[in-house]
Amino acid sequence: MRLETRTVSISKRDFFWILMRRTYSGRWSLWIVLSLLSCVGIFNAVSKGDFMILWLALGLVAVLAGYSPISIARYVTSDDTANFYARRKYVITDDALTVELESGTVSQFPLSRITKAVRYGNYYLLFLSAQQYFYVPADCFAGAKDAELFSELLIQKSLL
Repeated sequence: MRLETRTVSISKRDFFWILMRRTYSGRWSLWIVLSLLSCVGIFNAVSKGDFMILWLALGLVAVLAGYSPISIARYVTSDDTANFYARRKYVITDDALTVELESGTVSQFPLSRITKAVRYGNYYLLFLSAQQYFYVPADCFAGAKDAELFSELLIQKSLL
């Protein structure tokens, strides 16, 4: 089998949402506990009339809710991520993934190096490690049959 995609690139907006999902997925219990603790702190502060604790609890909520999205937005718009937005084409065979950047750079990885695959919205993330992955847009294939073959390949390799 050989699947060749059309040339694609990711938008900064899509990249931001992929990073947001990666940051917050699986951590909902932590956010719920911290939110509950903040609410308890706010309730105690208001009931005792201690507005210093109220401001600290509200500040904690603001920091928790705002820090990660702001830092992710800064990362997405930094010059360090320019390579993520380069136009690229993928060639997928039974045993390898080849990424061809528009600049002429070609990287080939055996599918055995991919540890897992996750689908976030319109993108597949193919992980080489916990922090290193490739994105493959789900709609970059020539047709529905090629997209289905790709999905079946990931399932066959126990990645998806």
